[in-house]
Amino acid sequence: MLPYVFKPLFYEFMDNYGVLDQDKAYYRLKQIDQDGNFKFSEIVSISINNLQNDNLFKINPNPTNNNVDIKFLNKLKTNAIISIYDINGKRLIMNEVESLESDYNMDLSQLPKGIFNITLESQNGKILQSSRLIKQ
Repeated sequence: MLPYVFKPLFYEFMDNYGVLDQDKAYYRLKQIDQDGNFKFSEIVSISINNLQNDNLFKINPNPTNNNVDIKFLNKLKTNAIISIYDINGKRLIMNEVESLESDYNMDLSQLPKGIFNITLESQNGKILQSSRLIKQ
């Protein structure tokens, strides 16, 4: 039998599933005693607006000729959409990504030379990050 602990314990948790299209996430702990009794902690809300201001991805190489590697900086297990738009705002490419845990390679050989916007969007269409892409 383990002894009782009468001092504060600190917990750390990384939420890899993410909620990219939400402004807040809500969490609570379920504390289970050795005898099976349990109690829920108070619900805590976390603002995730700052996630949208961070860099969620980097593009390499940029400028590029035909292929671009997209490196996701927050390894989240969530679906997202990568789109490429021309300077007039017309969507030229749209790819669904099942997880942001792995880097992603895009073939841009069908695009003409020019300047484009590459965006990472939530499943609901909310733009999370947009970056400029140059095709030589």
